[in-house]
Amino acid sequence: ILRSPIDGIVVAINIAKGEPITTELQATVLFEIAPSLSNMQAYLEIDESDVTLAHPGQKIEITVDSQQSRIFNGQMRSVSYSPSGKVKSANIKYEGIVDILNGHDLLRPGMTAHASIVVGCAENAIAILNQAFFINRKALEDVAKKLNYSFKPLPTKKASNDDSAAEKSCKTLWIYENNCFIEREVELGITDDTHYAVIKGLSSQDNVVVDVDELNALDEIY
Repeated sequence: ILRSPIDGIVVAINIAKGEPITTELQATVLFEIAPSLSNMQAYLEIDESDVTLAHPGQKIEITVDSQQSRIFNGQMRSVSYSPSGKVKSANIKYEGIVDILNGHDLLRPGMTAHASIVVGCAENAIAILNQAFFINRKALEDVAKKLNYSFKPLPTKKASNDDSAAEKSCKTLWIYENNCFIEREVELGITDDTHYAVIKGLSSQDNVVVDVDELNALDEIY
């Protein structure tokens, strides 16, 4: 009769009936037992293009296929400095270890987890679609002419040697106001590659042009 030295949950069976075992220096591991599953760890594969954004202490949101509508909150414990797997691989990954609270025992060892790392947060911010910065100026000017609207681009700027200005992330976009298309420079904050947070240069009352329909001038703004 085999008795476990601790109470817990069997999470792995490493032996089958009939297989030989040894009790010598490298004893055979028969079972793996976890005292509790209320605290677990997830091992993440972080792409090399994102690894500099990952740091210990960050909040992590975890989802699994069996509980797709539920988000498990975790915290980054560590991020490896050496790549995992083959270094010569075209897609280099780094390992991140996340501590997760599993109060209802919904997570189990071996599950595939999908993680979102919260690298920044902007509360009550104005968010702009990325495509607003790629408006075709010529197409918008043609629309303005057809609709007899005013068209006011920004004057051409000379290069600035101001280091503080160079450090700022600024882009231009177009707004619609009183039958006029106006180009405006805005200062940007964090982004999720789909939206940008606007720090300066735009208000929640502004109508931002995010697309131009070149085939129908009457439906140019979406």
